[in-house]
Order: sequence, then C-alpha cells, then structure tokens
Amino acid sequence: QQATESDTYFPQQMTAKDLLLACASSSLTRRGRERRRYCYGFVSGVEEGMRLYGPQHSGEIRNRLCVPSGTTSREMANAYVKYTSGKNVDLGVPAASVVVESLKKAFPC
Repeated sequence: QQATESDTYFPQQMTAKDLLLACASSSLTRRGRERRRYCYGFVSGVEEGMRLYGPQHSGEIRNRLCVPSGTTSREMANAYVKYTSGKNVDLGVPAASVVVESLKKAFPC
C-alpha cells in the first residue's frame, strides 16, 4: 500500500493537535491502530530523549522526569491525551514540546 501525503508525518512539523488526533484515534480500525502506534512511539521517543539527554546536559532539576519502571508507551501517551484535553494548551505548537510538558506533569521527580 502506497502512503499518501496525509499519511506521512514529519515529526519536526507535527503540531500538538496532530499528535492528539493520532493518540485519540479509534482502535476499532486498522488506520486508527496505526495512528495510535505512531503516537506511542512518538511519545516514548520524546521520553527516551529526555531521559538520556536531559540529566547529563541540564543542571536544572525541573527538566527531569521520573517515569516508573514498567510504565508503558500507552500509559505515557494517555498522560499526553489527558494533559492536552484537560488544560488550556496551545495545540498549534510543536508536538514534542507539549509531550515534554505532559510527561513532566505526569511523572515528576
């Protein structure tokens, strides 16, 4: 199956709204499940970047997060959905920046 332009995401261009739509996609359709898997991978990729890069390069404790061992990418994505749904969040900004904020709120140290 050939990907259409609407199926292609460039993470550096993805808005928080785009990611929210992917994360909240229906699990009843194949396309919805694919979008959810993309969301889980995106959110867990941001978390991994924060975990691996953050502590060594930022002396600020506020940039840390403490995700408990065993936390799934689905749980982290659910934290993103909850954060963006329950707050007055600017959904036009890059998705990664809102993922960072949602993870820091959901998994503080």
